[in-house]
Amino acid sequence: MAYKKMLKDWELEKGIEVKVKHKDLLLSEKQYIRMIKSNNIVTRTKKGAEYLETLKR
Repeated sequence: MAYKKMLKDWELEKGIEVKVKHKDLLLSEKQYIRMIKSNNIVTRTKKGAEYLETLKR
């Protein structure tokens, strides 16, 4: 079973803010990655930029 967290928690952990209206979504990491690829995002930290680079590989 996939580990799920709130969208706000994923954003804090990974350093990438997803521009969506509701931040109270319960998501797995796979769903969070899908949201990153399909929505507008803002990278807040260097850690977030590094995380995006690992997703592109």
